[in-house]
Amino acid sequence: TAMSELRDRIAAVERLSTIGEMAAGIAHEVANPIASVCVNEHQIIETMGVLAPVLGDIEADGDVEERLDELPVLLAETWEGLERATAVIKQMRALVRMNASAVSRTDSVELRMIADNTVRLLRPRLGCAVRVEVDGAVAVRGSVVELSPVLINLAVNAADACEERRSREPGHRPSIVIRTRAEAGQAVLEVSDNGAGIPPSLLRRIFSPLFTTNTADRGTGLGLAIVRRVVDS
Repeated sequence: TAMSELRDRIAAVERLSTIGEMAAGIAHEVANPIASVCVNEHQIIETMGVLAPVLGDIEADGDVEERLDELPVLLAETWEGLERATAVIKQMRALVRMNASAVSRTDSVELRMIADNTVRLLRPRLGCAVRVEVDGAVAVRGSVVELSPVLINLAVNAADACEERRSREPGHRPSIVIRTRAEAGQAVLEVSDNGAGIPPSLLRRIFSPLFTTNTADRGTGLGLAIVRRVVDS
């Protein structure tokens, strides 16, 4: 009935308010440790720069040499992750304070970069090969901090759909494809999968906050709501 739907909406708003308060507290508590890690990471990078000539003269077996070669890449990826975490905290604080100007939406963001970062970040979580198809260089004006969760949430949903189908069909081979292209003057970012799909009866609810078909330990029901908010903005 209309009254029960209204009560459900009020309860959802109250839960979202609680989540917002928790997010603000988490952002505050996490900010200082991340700042310390950033300082230490920067010092490690500087130390590696000083040690590089010495390490280059050391004779080592293949495994040790390979690990030494990987260090700069690992440090660069760690620094990128810390920068992203710092930006996310800044965004969370801005949203809590309702200060949209603290989050820049005027950067030129390459969709290919967002796609590659998402695949690298989620590789252990996705559980299957992900193909990225790029039709030319496509960039949009926006914020990496806001656009990255869009693709992350879509990719995670695709992985969950594939896992659901594989649980019913043991021989199923999951597939996820991320496509970027320009079309009719607009940028298109598309995620497709061969998973279980969404029942037609649930399509009208998938963007509702806190609605999820996953179990409590796998989903919060906020992913697609976040996607829609970012895209609409």
